[in-house]
Amino acid sequence: MRQTRTRTAAANRTGRLAAAFTLAAIMLPAGVRGQQLPKMPTQTFRTISGIVTDDHHEPLHGVVVELENSSSHQIVSYLTAEDGRYSFKRLDSNTDFQVWATFRGHKSTVHSISMFDSHMQKVIDIVCKTY
Repeated sequence: MRQTRTRTAAANRTGRLAAAFTLAAIMLPAGVRGQQLPKMPTQTFRTISGIVTDDHHEPLHGVVVELENSSSHQIVSYLTAEDGRYSFKRLDSNTDFQVWATFRGHKSTVHSISMFDSHMQKVIDIVCKTY
């Protein structure tokens, strides 16, 4: 009779373990049971580029183009190439920016780029007064 009780106690423990695993499986979040969890949004980047020209649409070499992050107020500078081109890459698309050029002490018009602008490759050509 004693062996029967031992088997019965072992069977009860096994039954309780099975019930616990079944309950745990039912309570697991959907993603763990094989369904896909929603994807986390990935960070997207923006590029701002263009050409700096004079009043006669001639490209200007060596112009300082500045880009300001409107959140942190950090400013990054770029010197234009021989063809007047500038480029700022890998900018956070969830941030507003302002860009302008300075040539011989004269500042151009300030151009604003909104975080709500959907263009990830933004082209802004800047005209500088040469006086």
